[in-house]
Amino acid sequence: MRRLLVLSVLLIVLVGSLAACGNNYEHDEALFGTWIWESNVNYKYIFNEDGTGQRGDADIQEFTWHTSEDLLVLEWGRGFIPDNWTYVINAEDYALTITRRGDAQETFTYFRIAHDPVLAGTWFAEEALVLQYEMNPDGTGTLTFDGDEDDFRWFTAGDRVIMHFGPLMQDDWSFSIDGEVLSLVSRQVTGLELDFLRPNFDPAVVGTWVWDMDETWEYVFNADGTGTRGFLPDRMPFLWLTSGDLLIMDLMGFAEHWDFVINGDILTIDSRQTAEIYSYLRR
Repeated sequence: MRRLLVLSVLLIVLVGSLAACGNNYEHDEALFGTWIWESNVNYKYIFNEDGTGQRGDADIQEFTWHTSEDLLVLEWGRGFIPDNWTYVINAEDYALTITRRGDAQETFTYFRIAHDPVLAGTWFAEEALVLQYEMNPDGTGTLTFDGDEDDFRWFTAGDRVIMHFGPLMQDDWSFSIDGEVLSLVSRQVTGLELDFLRPNFDPAVVGTWVWDMDETWEYVFNADGTGTRGFLPDRMPFLWLTSGDLLIMDLMGFAEHWDFVINGDILTIDSRQTAEIYSYLRR
């Protein structure tokens, strides 16, 4: 009887040791953190350092996970078949790509949550100042077009910025910044490229200027980037900003581009789009 008891104890210890060895899983630290699905930033994976994790958007599912070389295994609990994925992390664009092993061969791409600080701030479309992005450092933002506003969430992965406006509604861009110019190239629409400028309102331009050929025509440039121009009483409102020696005025969604020079109390503007040159006197 004692021998049987000792053997039983040894068997329990042996089974426990084998189980412990079998559960000595690897957890690739490169996976630690939160990953956002490129097609819907509300859907995410969270890989914790202790081998637990969560997946989903509004409906969060919990799992345990481990890795072995390029194999990622997600376990959902007793009675559920584990998910086996081949995974690759691309250091250049911070992308995690997972491909389901087996017949399905589904592939998905996820990105780490990042908000490149160079994008934070306000940007005006060079060709239409009524189109503006306000991008906050926390990844929230507002798109304004001619006074109408849409909120969005944004994140970056390398030179890629994704703006999420709602379920399955998002813009996907490649971006670059040269000085005060933000260039966006659509990854969804071939040939769609937009340039944006940070708001700069040269204080030398601010004020009232009258045409040297007819003083009843005047420009009024306000310090907040608004203005009016024309003959009384039919003056037209516009938005304006400057970038170096470039003066942009937006009238009803159409942007005029002018080179400008101020000599004393004389403002001269030279159109980049037509052959027009005008001079104005400070009032």
